[in-house]
Amino acid sequence: RPAPLVCVVQMPKQKHKPLDTKNDVAATKPPSSVYTLPLLPKNEGVVSFTMFVATLVVYSLTMEPSLAGGDAGELMTVAHELGTAHPPGYPLFTMYSKLSEVVFTSLTAGRLDAPAAMNFGHTILSSVAAAWLCLAGTRLTGMLGPGILASGMFVFSPAVWTYAVVTEVFPMNNFFVSLLLLLCILFYDAKTQDSKHTDRIIYFSSFVSGLASTNQHTIAVYLLPIVLWVFLLDRDKMSWRKFGGCTGMYVLGISPYMYLVWSGLYVKSKQSWGDCITFAGLKTHLLREEYGTFHLASKEAKLSGDTFWKTTSKYFNDVRVQTLDYCWAFAILALAVVLYTSMRQRSIHTVISVRLLFVGMYILYLAFFHYLTNFPLDNPLFYGVVQRFWIQPLSLVVLFIAMGFGELQRLAEHLVTTKGVLALHLSPAFGTIAVGIVATQCLRHYEAQDMSGNYIFRDFGRQILQGLRNHSILLTKGDLMINSARFVQSFEGLRPDVMIVDQEMLTYPWYVTSVKINFPDIKIPPGKIRYFPGKPGGFTIKEFLDYNIHHRDVYLCHGFKYGDNSYEGWYDSRPYGIAQQIIPVDWRNRPRYSLKKYLNETRGLPARTGVQLPALDKLHLLPPHAWEWIAKNDYYASHQSYAFHLLKSSEMEMNPKNPKKVQQKALLQSVNTYKWLFHNQLPEASILVYRNFGVALQTLFTVLPQHKTLENVRLIAATFDRYLNISKREGSEMQGGEDTILSAVLYWKDLAKQMEAHEGK
Repeated sequence: RPAPLVCVVQMPKQKHKPLDTKNDVAATKPPSSVYTLPLLPKNEGVVSFTMFVATLVVYSLTMEPSLAGGDAGELMTVAHELGTAHPPGYPLFTMYSKLSEVVFTSLTAGRLDAPAAMNFGHTILSSVAAAWLCLAGTRLTGMLGPGILASGMFVFSPAVWTYAVVTEVFPMNNFFVSLLLLLCILFYDAKTQDSKHTDRIIYFSSFVSGLASTNQHTIAVYLLPIVLWVFLLDRDKMSWRKFGGCTGMYVLGISPYMYLVWSGLYVKSKQSWGDCITFAGLKTHLLREEYGTFHLASKEAKLSGDTFWKTTSKYFNDVRVQTLDYCWAFAILALAVVLYTSMRQRSIHTVISVRLLFVGMYILYLAFFHYLTNFPLDNPLFYGVVQRFWIQPLSLVVLFIAMGFGELQRLAEHLVTTKGVLALHLSPAFGTIAVGIVATQCLRHYEAQDMSGNYIFRDFGRQILQGLRNHSILLTKGDLMINSARFVQSFEGLRPDVMIVDQEMLTYPWYVTSVKINFPDIKIPPGKIRYFPGKPGGFTIKEFLDYNIHHRDVYLCHGFKYGDNSYEGWYDSRPYGIAQQIIPVDWRNRPRYSLKKYLNETRGLPARTGVQLPALDKLHLLPPHAWEWIAKNDYYASHQSYAFHLLKSSEMEMNPKNPKKVQQKALLQSVNTYKWLFHNQLPEASILVYRNFGVALQTLFTVLPQHKTLENVRLIAATFDRYLNISKREGSEMQGGEDTILSAVLYWKDLAKQMEAHEGK
């Protein structure tokens, strides 16, 4: 058979170039002018999860079991009743808090009550924020140690820790801020590596930004530079379609604001804020127009804030306290490296690096916030309010610390490396150092931050309400008063008959409308729409009392509103536990306000509702701006006012309405209250307490000589002696002169010795 025909095609020869390995590999990498993130270390997920668990354990052990100070009472009550919180409303926070209450009370079969369940829900958010920051620090530096340091330094700083274990808006803000910082790092990493996941990260970040905007509006100061940075970095692939998608995801994220409309329509909570069922009311609430959109306090407060540089100086001093006094040095090192790199590599890629973005966000936040802050920070209460908003830039500070720590580790590896051998052992060493620093941070603040037995604010609310006459009106002033009273009324059902009305909130027309709906027995002066003397449609406190005090008792908490003196000459007030009872100036002619009835009703108040507020033994560990100090001062001030009022009442002239026996009873109750103060109040009591106590004992010895016992004589000698020493130390003028007080001390001490000798015989 013939062989098959084979067609051979001659292909032209190609010239093959030798492979240039160095250039070909370099061609697959980004240009050298593009700053790329280091390679990821192993076990970053395990380490981040470990930080989450460790933080959750520590937070759970130190968690507030009930009510905390500040806005917590209002926020918890609003969430419990599904109402509307103060501007801007915090809808996502409210729904999450209510969900935490329902879920964790059910899962624990009631072992966690409603307040504790809410607090636990927010400790989870705070712990997840620890994981986000650990991942962010690790991805930013390519090392595990810096990630651990950033996370632990943040979550165990005193300011973060204080609000991480309570129902407050700051744990949720920390959650979103940490997540957004991590997403910025992931996006930059994906963009420099030309990953296909960049669009997914952009869309998800837009959604997270929307959710974050439903909580703290300070997040907007971060979102603006982030959005501009993303547009600049993704400018080659940005399109109208992608822009529309991002906008849609952001709108979806802010959709929880619809809750405010729903709550306004269907929930009639006594604690709810604003008129969110109208467009104008919703706009006012969202933009915080009642406070001043870009201010912490309303313009009506007329506060004179510190200067920009003074506020900034106090901020950096606070950073030192939050970062263990010395760790801020790592942040300085990181900033120096970032600026040096930017100046050395002058290119668009360096300008848009994620590290430089974080520096810009930090500077913008401080400049914006400190310029608009209108609080005088010499006041401890206002300092505490401002310090809460320094938590947000602290998340960037700890990342700077991580970057500096990473640069130090990289420098150490470079110095000790010999042919790449010793460098393998430095990563565990620096990781151990990071764990040690975090443990030091935790142990230093653990005792002060352990609030597991703190019921001070719950008990404070109980003491406000207990003892008030039935179906009375309680006019409050200040967050501590209204929030603690409303909390125990809502969560514990205590004294639902008492109608709690806040004087500050009465200045808003929507609140007056709410009072009319929730308390129909309260009479608002006809034709008036708000409590604002001198303004159109405004009524005075005298007008309010004229319409209400004749058919029910009215009480005050923290006094009358500043600036309204219309009550003078018509009404007065007298201590009634922590509150004060409002009485007409002619009360002696009215049996319902008689001194005898008053003494019977107030006997032992406020101490009888709980001999002493708990947790006061830890006050020396807390900063001056802690709400526990305010509660303590108000608590003891109520005792002092009560004792002094009884002392004055016992000295009134005899009249048929005030027999001698009643005077003696008032004097005895005054002395007993002063005794309680002498044995229970902390040493910083006012010198007037000791002076008045000494006067009360002297009067008692004169009116009722049988009470001139050895114990009381020792007590009066110690009282005048303490009055003398404190007056000398403070340079205060002594009533009667120093020689007179010294003679009194010597006289009573000598009498005590004579009585001791007599008893011995």
